[in-house]
Amino acid sequence: MINLIITAGTLARLDNQPAELNGYGPIPADLARRIAADGTWRRILTEPVSGAILDYGRSTYRPPPH
Repeated sequence: MINLIITAGTLARLDNQPAELNGYGPIPADLARRIAADGTWRRILTEPVSGAILDYGRSTYRPPPH
């Protein structure tokens, strides 16, 4: 299991903010999007300033190959 913290804007290619690869550190947006494309997603909503978890999604999503 790989935990990747990425903003919705970066995931949707609206910006290029770096993502955080748990246990490694910051990674470039392009690499984060490639990792996310091959994974199963779970939404975790956090408070922008503190990073505190506000909501944890119970369902998962697997993006289609294209």
